[in-house]
Amino acid sequence: MNYKTKFGITIPSRTEFLKMLVEISTHFSILNGFCEKEAKKISIAIDEAVTNIIKHSYNYDKEKDIKIIFSFNKELINILLEFGGKIPDIEEKEVNIKDFVKNKKKGGLGVNLMKKIMDKIEYYTKNNKNYCEMIKWKKKT
Repeated sequence: MNYKTKFGITIPSRTEFLKMLVEISTHFSILNGFCEKEAKKISIAIDEAVTNIIKHSYNYDKEKDIKIIFSFNKELINILLEFGGKIPDIEEKEVNIKDFVKNKKKGGLGVNLMKKIMDKIEYYTKNNKNYCEMIKWKKKT
């Protein structure tokens, strides 16, 4: 697929960089035609995906890197995360919100949230590197 705009950044696998990544993600999405509300949702999905990589793929190892590549054309935005470690489990799990709150659980809602925000999420491995590809189509006006 041909992309009009492409931008990439590599960050250390540290949660301290998430706020910056959210702001960059929001800004890039707005620059490329998404309204502010949609741009913020996209950035939440990216935040969740990167958090999962930090926690589950790297087990909080701060010496690892995560590469984020933003691509855009007139129809969509594509976010590609490149990372090592293992691929996080994104299996669709039924979440009982009442039990979740009652038992004061934390975490576990990120994948469901990502799937609600983005139109496509795919994890795969290629050439010994892991990827998470997320796509959000622009709404037809």
